[in-house]
Amino acid sequence: MFEIYLNKDSKRGHSYIINVKQILVLFILIAVSFFLFLGYRSFSAMRGRVLGQATSVMREFEAAQSEMSNLNWSGLREHFLNSSQILEDIEQELNQAGGLASILVKISPKGRNYYHLFTAAQNISQAGYILSSANLTVEDQTFAEKLKVFQDELKAARPYLLSASESLNKVKSSSLPSESSEFAGMADQIEDLKLISSAISSKIDNLIDSLNYLLILLGENSDKRYLFLFQNNLEMRPTGGFIGSLAVLDINQGEIKKLEMPGGGSYDLNFGADSNILSPKPLRVLNPRWQVQDCNWFPDFAASAQKCAWFVEESAGTSFDAVIAVNLPVIVDLLKVVGEIEMPDYNVVISQNNFTAFTQTVVESQKSKASGKPKQFLTDLAPILIKKTEDSFGDAYKSLQIIKIILGALENKYILFYSTDENLQSWFEQNNWAGRIQQTGLDYLNINTATVNGGKSDFNIKQEISQYIEVQDDGLLVSTVKIARRHLGQRLPKDAKAGQLEKDFNWLTTQPNLSYIRLYAPLGSKLLDVSGDIFDAEYLMQSLGPQAREDEFLRQIVKNPLIIEKSNTRMTEEFGKTVFGNYLRVDPGGIGQLTFKYQLPFTADDLPEDQYQLLVQKQPGVISQFNSRIGEKVLYDGELERDMLISNF
Repeated sequence: MFEIYLNKDSKRGHSYIINVKQILVLFILIAVSFFLFLGYRSFSAMRGRVLGQATSVMREFEAAQSEMSNLNWSGLREHFLNSSQILEDIEQELNQAGGLASILVKISPKGRNYYHLFTAAQNISQAGYILSSANLTVEDQTFAEKLKVFQDELKAARPYLLSASESLNKVKSSSLPSESSEFAGMADQIEDLKLISSAISSKIDNLIDSLNYLLILLGENSDKRYLFLFQNNLEMRPTGGFIGSLAVLDINQGEIKKLEMPGGGSYDLNFGADSNILSPKPLRVLNPRWQVQDCNWFPDFAASAQKCAWFVEESAGTSFDAVIAVNLPVIVDLLKVVGEIEMPDYNVVISQNNFTAFTQTVVESQKSKASGKPKQFLTDLAPILIKKTEDSFGDAYKSLQIIKIILGALENKYILFYSTDENLQSWFEQNNWAGRIQQTGLDYLNINTATVNGGKSDFNIKQEISQYIEVQDDGLLVSTVKIARRHLGQRLPKDAKAGQLEKDFNWLTTQPNLSYIRLYAPLGSKLLDVSGDIFDAEYLMQSLGPQAREDEFLRQIVKNPLIIEKSNTRMTEEFGKTVFGNYLRVDPGGIGQLTFKYQLPFTADDLPEDQYQLLVQKQPGVISQFNSRIGEKVLYDGELERDMLISNF
């Protein structure tokens, strides 16, 4: 079976599961068509032969489906070749029936339908034969070489796929027979096939083009060095989570040449780096010194990636071609596919069920910290997980699952990319994989949270965001945004009957959660009021001493800082937005909220035909509940899983 997502509406795509048998029954329709619109006895013998041939095609495609499941490329190619030959025999049967039959097939209303179905089947079969030539399991080829072969075969199959789509679009499914159970539902199935074929046709050029960029990323023509940031969203930071671990990866032709992952995590790279750089002011409640583990301070990933690369380059003396952030849920999802991993040195078998809890507790344990290498467990696990992931691509089902995980993570911002190659970076941005703060002439909202104290308590935090737009009598637009954070953590009693792992994880995730929350609004927005459970963090601020110096990169991004004394709210201009920021603390079992009220820099008169639009961007690493209203009209009420454009029309 194949699963294809089509965006039939603007809010959510629809999934179609198309079985090979559903496609092949079209061939039976072709055969039966002779009986339906040619009622001549002289064709009855031919009809029987064609029906038999169509049944043979079905058997070939069923066999091809089996070979595909087993990644048997030679067998797959053979069955597509057989089906193509049988279809050619069917065409010859029609031609041998004489000119009248051929004309009737092409000009009769029913005949045209079956002729177009037949043509589509021929093209699909030919495309399948070509694509099956791209054997992705050849052992003496690098991954990049395999992708290049696939790209070449995709280019060769392209005209057949486009022709198949063109033929299917000419079929009037409403006129197909539906009386017999054999053809029940065929019209709906063909309409689904049209949508699928149209989607493939519209995206095939993009896929071919994307493979060019992917080959560059894999180092097809040169060595590449990448900095991987492993973000832990149990301790939230602007681009998705605290950077507890990182890795330097060298790759060529899609093959990993070297992987370095410090056993001490990101902290290992503080040695040799400039220790006198002041951290961003809101972060000074935690650490006045800006260091690599806190480098992802900017919600715009390109800016954070550049700063993280700078820190590592200062310490390790190496530069990078790209920076890639990977969030914790991606690893958990991969473990669901690749299966359990035995770690005998740690007396544990890692699975999707215990990875999060075990990892957090082992790296935070006194024993690990005393060793000076608290992240050694992750260093030992990484090459095993990579090897199991590579091996999983030898299984068709697991391959598809891994691809779905990666695509889902890209869409939900659990994987982010930044490249020093302008063309690659442009490709990442076009696909919204770069985590950029987007520029728009519309209303804009981005709520960004950085936990500055609270252990791993974001594991228990549920966040709700509500926005209300008031259209005042004079046309002014006032936005009221409330951020509510609920702490669901409950401390285990001392005498709780629980294992040590559960107790340790509970302690880590039930700390009070202190967060610095920033609201990004359209540039020029005017703050009217801030209310709620504002936490005064001034007494926690730390200084670095007279040797401290401001960071020039930070100064270029964070402009015109201003403190509003009434609420101690910090106002800045960043990435073409006006930013309001303040602290919120939530204790276990409690709920806290901040409400920002501000006037938008445009009025109702500026809205074309009273059409209001809002671009809302989600923070990587977190899925919030989001509600948006303008006046009495609800614009959206649901989970904020991805960036969204919502409107009142």
